[in-house]
Amino acid sequence: MNKEKDTLFVVASVLVGAIALLTSFGAGYFVGVSNLPTDGLEVQNGEIVEVEIDENDPFEGDIDAPVTIVEFSDFECPFCARHYSQSYENIKTEYVEKGLVKTVFKDLPLESIHPNATGAAVIAECAYDQGGNESYFDVHNAIFDNMLAKSGTLSKANIYEWVSDIENLDIEALQSCADNNETIDRVTKDMQQAAELGIQGTPAVFVNGQFFNGAYPYEQIKQAIDAELAKQ
Repeated sequence: MNKEKDTLFVVASVLVGAIALLTSFGAGYFVGVSNLPTDGLEVQNGEIVEVEIDENDPFEGDIDAPVTIVEFSDFECPFCARHYSQSYENIKTEYVEKGLVKTVFKDLPLESIHPNATGAAVIAECAYDQGGNESYFDVHNAIFDNMLAKSGTLSKANIYEWVSDIENLDIEALQSCADNNETIDRVTKDMQQAAELGIQGTPAVFVNGQFFNGAYPYEQIKQAIDAELAKQ
């Protein structure tokens, strides 16, 4: 086989492999979402839906802020980490800290492709039980910061190391809570809500109910926030 034929063979093999991978995971996997079972619905990008918020859903910001952002997320999802670094932190600085936006976090671990995500969600919810919103987001931020830095897999042992210096967090109590799955009901409740809403993957972001399907650039989410603020 000559060099030209060798090259054609390699290109064809790569294309076949890519098509097979695309078929296995669904096209959404490559743009920031992953296929999930739903209750027969599928929320459409830009659609306005009502998202129920429970009293124990972790949130940041003024409870009465004019704009509420709800995010269904997965701690092991690279697109969620991208949203965290490129959008979430800007939203917090520009809107949350000024009392204009409240951000609510809900768990949606994609267990079929992210086997450690549920355990991480349980740990974060256990932190919430210890110190409420502040402790929850201290753990939330530590997990994403370390995942972005690629400092290890999302194992429980690594998470405990990453959060070990968080003030007022009892690591032994956190481990006991997580080992006994004491907060798993809240995680599964969020997952069921996502299925009922027809969410297909993560991150799933709602700005006053308007759905953003995937890790959208900050400027696009900013436009939606500003449009909602203009209505006030």
